[in-house]
Amino acid sequence: GGVTLERFAKALGDRGLKAHPSSYPALHTLPIFAEGFDLFTGGRGPLIEGWQGHKQDDFPVTNRLLEELLFLPCLSDPVEGAAQTVLSILRETAAGAKKSIRETKHMKKLGKIMNPRVSRRSFLQGTAAVGITLTAGAGRGWATETKQLNVYNWDTYIGETTLDTFTKSTGIKVQYDLFGDNEEMFAKLKEGNPGYDIIVPTDYMVEDMISLGMLEEIDHSKIPNMVHLDKTFLDPAFDPGLKHSIPYFWGTLGFGYKESAVDGVPDSWADVLEPERAKRYSGRIALLSDPRAVIGCTLKYMGYPMNSINPKEIAKARDLLIAVKPHIKTYAADNGQDLLIAGEVDITMEWSGDIAAIMMEEKGYNYVVPKEGSNVWVDSLCIPTGAPHPGDAHKFINYLHDVDVHVEIANTIYFATPNRDAKAKMPKEYTENPAVFAPDDVLGRCEAILSVGKHTRLYDEAWTEIQAA
Repeated sequence: GGVTLERFAKALGDRGLKAHPSSYPALHTLPIFAEGFDLFTGGRGPLIEGWQGHKQDDFPVTNRLLEELLFLPCLSDPVEGAAQTVLSILRETAAGAKKSIRETKHMKKLGKIMNPRVSRRSFLQGTAAVGITLTAGAGRGWATETKQLNVYNWDTYIGETTLDTFTKSTGIKVQYDLFGDNEEMFAKLKEGNPGYDIIVPTDYMVEDMISLGMLEEIDHSKIPNMVHLDKTFLDPAFDPGLKHSIPYFWGTLGFGYKESAVDGVPDSWADVLEPERAKRYSGRIALLSDPRAVIGCTLKYMGYPMNSINPKEIAKARDLLIAVKPHIKTYAADNGQDLLIAGEVDITMEWSGDIAAIMMEEKGYNYVVPKEGSNVWVDSLCIPTGAPHPGDAHKFINYLHDVDVHVEIANTIYFATPNRDAKAKMPKEYTENPAVFAPDDVLGRCEAILSVGKHTRLYDEAWTEIQAA
């Protein structure tokens, strides 16, 4: 958006680097566009052309897309030390954006001419969240008569080539949007499906959506790759017989942390929930922006059921979270791993695979499930009621559980797979990684978040008070 770009340009100038806003349209010459992407705004011309004076809402993209792309021309004509300066400025000007800027392998080649190529995974983080179709020239509108599948998924939760290979093998284009938590996804669909064919809710949300008639039944005859699923996942309590869902990936909830920045392993919820303990890392802690997960884990730490419907117990959890809030840097929308690796926090409450992935890329980071126990969860592939392309949705679900396709996804996102045959083809670094597949003693201390029906109101009210405090 204009405000962020203006702050970025001013900061460059303050540090002795020239900014040339008029050159931003030249981004269209970058190699990324040779890979089949087209960034145009609803017929109004190039995305970045004439950005000055516009508000963010004038463009169907978020600040983080612009920030992720803007560093490229800045580094193509290097000044000594410019790369690190630009990184620093980007992190500062991205303070209000949803994602933090993360240093890529290319950006470490300081002082050299950069190869400005962005990985598919990085590009997805910047584009798919705001509904840019990942095929050249495609528009935002959904049409029932075109071969297009509309997917609503979590951030960084697909393989690097999965969407391309699906399109090549079926001819079906994919419109790929992202959400940060279950509540955001539910809010988008609760008044009626705006056109999605595939959604990826977590176990308790699947149960809620089934009860509200928001999910179509799955035709198992169209999902022959179900044969690859581990029998453990075939009859979950939240959807007996998998009538409305197919398991996608699973994992735990715990802490990702920077080893050199903490005093021993932060293996207790007290390290982030008790004010006297949390003050050691004051301003360096991120919790999730997920009310059921945060309140549920606080309840568990306090000795109450994670799915309590007792108003007094939920109120006590609320009060503890309010008391510790001065020490919390942010409630992160599923991007705590980015804050951690960017150096903005030292401890983050995050989903297991998100931390396992950065542990594979960078040394000095680790993951732990608190000793009091935590949440174990399963995310599922579902077809929302009113999906415009239910047949293609079944094809997509079946495709994702093709063994080789699923191996590629697991290798990218590093969450635990329910696909037995795909797991058998994965390396030991994955199958024997406790941050991916939690040991039995850890799982024994964990609970699933369950639907609490009408009592969800208690959690919503508590969360509102926590956020307002």
